[in-house]
Amino acid sequence: SGRGVEDEDLDHGLPTPVRGLSGAKRWSRMTYADAYGKYRRTMAVVTSGAGERTAGFRAELMNAGQWELEYYFPGYAGRGRRSTSRSPGTWKLTIQDSSGEREVEFDAERAEVGWNSLGRFEMATGEATVSISDETDGDFIQADAIRWTPVNRGESDEIAAVMRDNP
Repeated sequence: SGRGVEDEDLDHGLPTPVRGLSGAKRWSRMTYADAYGKYRRTMAVVTSGAGERTAGFRAELMNAGQWELEYYFPGYAGRGRRSTSRSPGTWKLTIQDSSGEREVEFDAERAEVGWNSLGRFEMATGEATVSISDETDGDFIQADAIRWTPVNRGESDEIAAVMRDNP
């Protein structure tokens, strides 16, 4: 019996798992030792495209004001090798809340493994989304985790976001 795409096992709307980037022609779940997570270390990956495929995160911000946004970068297998390895390049992200939309770029080539600040943003109370497209000057994009922390408040106020389903 042939299985169609609609019959695949899904993880938050993503096919699971893929082995290597060659299988990631659409956003797919990949197990990776340095991915963010307590029990299961996975991330979403896709090969470069024209910006038509997006993955996203959502969080509920309890207060309006200035928030710092951080992006978790798990690194990649070819990091530090000669130019024969794949390169992540620069990624395009869109931050949206009820007050509007902001574009930001993330230079994955220069990013540290772990949490990287994307900047501080004036945000409205309520749902905030961060979308990342498949458009890059590199070979692939990874979506793992984001973290919002209110500026001038304690670390206990940080809000981690979860991957949202994207068709």
